[in-house]
Amino acid sequence: MYIVTDSEKMFYELANIVKLFYPLQEIKWQRETEVLPNDSDTVLLSMNTVDNKTYAEVQLILQSGEKRTESDCIIDIKVKDHIILGKLLYKILSKKSGKTIQWGVLTGIRPVKIARKMRIDGMDYSEIQKFFEEEFLVSTQKANLCVKTEEVQKDIVNSSIINGYSLYISVPFCPSRCSYCSFVSHSIEKARDLIPLYVEKMCEEIRYTGQLLKEKNLVMQSVYMGGGTPTTLNADEMRQVLTTVKENFDLSNCKEITVEAGRPDTITADKLDVLKELGVNRISVNCQTLNNKVLEEIGRKHTAQEFIDAYNLVKQYHFDTINVDLIAGLPKDTYSSFVDSIEKVIALNPENITVHALTVKRAATIAKGKDDILKDSEKQGESEITKMINYSQELLCKNYEPYYLYRQKGTVESLENVGFSKKNHECCYNIYIMDEAHSIVSVGAGGVTKVVIQSPTDINDTRIERIFNLKYPYEYINRFDEALAKKDSMLDLFNIVRENEKLKK
Repeated sequence: MYIVTDSEKMFYELANIVKLFYPLQEIKWQRETEVLPNDSDTVLLSMNTVDNKTYAEVQLILQSGEKRTESDCIIDIKVKDHIILGKLLYKILSKKSGKTIQWGVLTGIRPVKIARKMRIDGMDYSEIQKFFEEEFLVSTQKANLCVKTEEVQKDIVNSSIINGYSLYISVPFCPSRCSYCSFVSHSIEKARDLIPLYVEKMCEEIRYTGQLLKEKNLVMQSVYMGGGTPTTLNADEMRQVLTTVKENFDLSNCKEITVEAGRPDTITADKLDVLKELGVNRISVNCQTLNNKVLEEIGRKHTAQEFIDAYNLVKQYHFDTINVDLIAGLPKDTYSSFVDSIEKVIALNPENITVHALTVKRAATIAKGKDDILKDSEKQGESEITKMINYSQELLCKNYEPYYLYRQKGTVESLENVGFSKKNHECCYNIYIMDEAHSIVSVGAGGVTKVVIQSPTDINDTRIERIFNLKYPYEYINRFDEALAKKDSMLDLFNIVRENEKLKK
């Protein structure tokens, strides 16, 4: 399919709309000055303003010669041009395919931020929901989910201060690589010998970073140790990392320290002793599914019962919050099997449950079967994964609240990932990073430092500067001087943050 426009941004936005309906479709950019192609379907766009009225039209010319047209007259433009034209294209494709997309024309990662801006601008929640449904064509269910998530997380977002930050610690090692994983993580079968030196280098980076930030009047609000699987480290290595953090950062204002003990087969009593002793108060124990055949298919080296045993062991340590992750849409999983998994996890009564919709990333092993996975998305009616996600949300909302929500490029059916929490057990870090509420300082291979620079006078006026750590553990170890040099580049950015904080006062 060709989209005819001279605007690269318009092409990109409308191509995303097409992919909602036809994820396997090849979409090409055709400039208006070029001869119209006749070897594929073509989308033509038109917008004209006359007497303060904007007339918009989208025409789909099929290769057969058939034409389908949607048009509208907009008197009071509240949304951007690509949304106006995107709605018209959506209507054409919805009628042509017989499908509806639950998130309508919203293709971005952070729909909750849109709801937040609307609230700050003076709209109440019923008005925001109506706007999502009418202007973005979002389903009532998803609009309500978005608005509810914003309502639940707003106090935590507001607790983020202009000179606040969170620390992310990257441990890019796992017992084995899951087929759906696209993170920079290495199986310890191949990389075990790197771990001791990696830990030494990362602790050196933690010390160096702590010293750089000490004079900047910054306030650490949360710590998140992720990966990979941090509990791939042994107990002594875990102690070394967490003690280095404790010795080099002021944790007096730190609300939570999270460790992703994501793989049950890495959880042992000696590691949990260390985590408890050193102040970790939130831990993830992730199964992804409780179907043993699916676990084997995706490359997890544990059974459903081993997950339950690990969860019960963690429960004995009385961490403030335990999180469990599930993924809807995994290969060989079925709706009934997913229902069984979510119901069993809820019965365990964790404080957090996060449900992810399967995302097919190029770097994941599962991407080799991408076409087969996405073919189901082109069928009419409700797909298996949509049924899974809808059921999980209906069930979880009975005893939990949605506290953070995000979407990813490549997610099947353009669905979403949602964290559910019992009251007062929300993960602050997850909210901070998804809302981009404050800066994230990352240490370790593959980490990305994001410095959020907010205007002292306008809450909506922010920019984000990113500093990328060296990606792979062997690069990180062999070019460690470069890793430290990247930390030096934070200082000028944090000087701006500090000056803005002074002006705000």
